[in-house]
Amino acid sequence: MAMPASSDVNLSRAVVFVARDDDDGALGILINRPSPILLGELFKSLEMTWRGDPEARVFAGGPVGVNRGWLLYNTSDDANVVLTGDLERMRQFADAPPAHLRVMLGSIDWRVGQLGEAANGGVYTQVTRELVFETPPEEIWGRIQAIGIPAQISFTSWLRGKLGLSTIPKATLRRK
Repeated sequence: MAMPASSDVNLSRAVVFVARDDDDGALGILINRPSPILLGELFKSLEMTWRGDPEARVFAGGPVGVNRGWLLYNTSDDANVVLTGDLERMRQFADAPPAHLRVMLGSIDWRVGQLGEAANGGVYTQVTRELVFETPPEEIWGRIQAIGIPAQISFTSWLRGKLGLSTIPKATLRRK
């Protein structure tokens, strides 16, 4: 989801991977906000060794829980994008990172019903491996604006219609 212009500096021109939207609220991760922190620095602070690209950066996932790490990744040829906060998976990826990996600190959390309000006027599109991992972060916003679906209706209503469902199933969110 690409958020419209917002008075909240954390969300202006933000592209959010919405991982969950259910009866407990919603969880999203910003995917177009690289930080100045190198992944090697982050993993060193966790007493792990980063064996991937020495120039790879941590992404700012959002203003909530900035000490919480998230992994957004794809390890196969399919288009599925998986989000997890599992520390053991983080340890595994520090040693042998997959080609398609983003590490984020923080998230965006919404109370029940708040996501629809916040996203009014946003643009929605299906998350693809190419969009998340192969598009430079500074180009993701424009890419979604070009291919997305304008939010004339709420995100929830759009997704229900898109999937032909009366309710929305939980997104792939792995927790341990």
